[in-house]
Formats: sequence, C-alpha cells, structure tokens
Amino acid sequence: MVLDNTISNILEGNEDEFNIIVQTYQQQIFSYIYRIVKNRQDAEDLTQDTFIKAYKKLDSLLDKSVFKSWLYQIAYRTTVNHLNKEKVKSFILFSNPDSINEISYELNDREYGEKISEIFATLSYKEHTLLTLRVIEEMSYLEISQIMGKSPAVLRKRYERLISKLKENFEEV
Repeated sequence: MVLDNTISNILEGNEDEFNIIVQTYQQQIFSYIYRIVKNRQDAEDLTQDTFIKAYKKLDSLLDKSVFKSWLYQIAYRTTVNHLNKEKVKSFILFSNPDSINEISYELNDREYGEKISEIFATLSYKEHTLLTLRVIEEMSYLEISQIMGKSPAVLRKRYERLISKLKENFEEV
C-alpha cells in the first residue's frame, strides 16, 4: 500500500518520491542485471537506464500491484537490447552456490569451477533470465511471464527442460 501511495504521489507531481522506488529496488535490479552481463559498469549503467525508463513510463502502469514485475520487465528488455547491440550471446550466471533445485555445487571449487562456468556459458540469455528469476529472485511463473512475455505454462516447460539440461551436464562433471 505504501508503494501505491508513492506511485500516486509521483504521478501527481511529487517527483522526489521516485527516490523511494529507487532505494527499494535498486540493489535487486542491479543484481539481476549483473548476473546477466557480468560487468559492473554495464550493470550500473543498465540499472540507471531501467529506472529512467520506469520513471518516464510510470503513467503507463495500469495496475500498481504488479509494479515489481513491470520494473523487472523493463530491466529485462533494457538488458536484452544492450546484449543485442553488443552482440554478446553468452555470459556466466552467478548462481546461488547452495543449490539450483537439486543441483549442488561450490563456485569456489577449483576442480569443478571451470566446468561449471563452461556449462553456464552455453546458456542463452533467455535461459539465464529464466533461471535467475525463478531460482535467485524466487518469482512465480506468472510473474516471470509478465517479464518475458511468454505464458506461465511455456515458461514452466522451458524451466523443466533447462533443469534437465543442467542435471545432465552436471552428471558429466
């Protein structure tokens, strides 16, 4: 409800309240983008671009209850556009080192670290995004569908295939 009031106040001309939104979501958006681009400067720039776009388009947000998904959608599109411009098609996901569902590994493990990096480097940005949003951000398929523009059922199936692909690759390690 506080966020609803903040958005309403911004739309009524109190632009300073946008700082509340930035303070609330900046670290989450930065972390999300950083996991994809794996470059601090690019992630900082893309995070800033995301918030500028959100501010400019805030009046197009019809349902304030989906603000977080809407913001992630802007971050997703901003990042994808950046990647397409830079022609960067593979990057490494910094994942939760404790688990990806049933897959456990340690990022600092010298023996497996390189292989893990190779496995994640083969994933597309769509696979990285799906994995990041589902596992790290712990979003529902409905929330992810609002960000990626695909139905929850399609995303669930893609996620299941992705997990199978990762399990298969990790079994070879």
